[in-house]
Amino acid sequence: MLQYKTFVMNPVQVNCYVLWDTETHDGAVIDCGAWNETEQKRLQEFVEGEGIKLRHALQTHMHFDHTMGADFVHRQYGLLPTCHPAEQEVYASSAEMVLRWFRMDISNRMPPCQPTLLPSTVITLSNIDIQVIHTPGHTPGGVCFYISSQRILFSGDTLFRQGIGRTDLPGGSYSQIINSIRTQLFTLPADTLVLPGHGPETTIGAETGNV
Repeated sequence: MLQYKTFVMNPVQVNCYVLWDTETHDGAVIDCGAWNETEQKRLQEFVEGEGIKLRHALQTHMHFDHTMGADFVHRQYGLLPTCHPAEQEVYASSAEMVLRWFRMDISNRMPPCQPTLLPSTVITLSNIDIQVIHTPGHTPGGVCFYISSQRILFSGDTLFRQGIGRTDLPGGSYSQIINSIRTQLFTLPADTLVLPGHGPETTIGAETGNV
C-alpha cells in the first residue's frame, strides 16, 4: 500500500512529497526543496521515524525552489536527483537565479543530476509502479509522476488547483503547457488525485473545465 507525506518548504512554498510502500518501506522523495537545516531535520526525522528506505530522488523539474534540498538528500541518503534530459540547462542556470533573487550562492549545493526520466520510464517502489509523463511548458523537461494503481498524480508546476504553471521564465511555453495538460493529464481518470508542486490538492475532474 502506498502512503505519502507532504512537506511545504522554503520561501516559495514548494510541496515536497515523501512516498513509500507500507509493506517494504521502500520510498522516494519528490522535489526536495529543503531550504535550511530546520527543514532538512524535519524531513530526516520523519523518514527515520517511519523507517523509510529512500530509493529515489525524483524531480518534476529543476527550478531552484524544487531542488534546494537535492544536496541534503545526496549527502544524507546517497541519492542523486533524477530528471528529464531537457532539464539540465534549467538546472545549470538555477544558481544564477538564486544569486540574483536571494543574494545566495548555492553553487556548492548542486549535485549532478541524472537525466534518466524519459516518458517510457517506470520507477518501481516494491510493487508500486510510478509512470513518468513528459509535460513540457513550464520547463522543457517538466514531468509528472502518475501511479495508476492509486490514481494519484504528482503534477509539479504543470497543473495546480484552478491554475497552471507560469510560462514566462526561460524555456517556458504557454502553448506547450496547455497541450501537455489537455493531451497528457486530462486523459487520466477524472477521480485522479492531483498533488501539485505548490498549493492544495485537486482532481483531474475538477480541473478539466478550467484549462
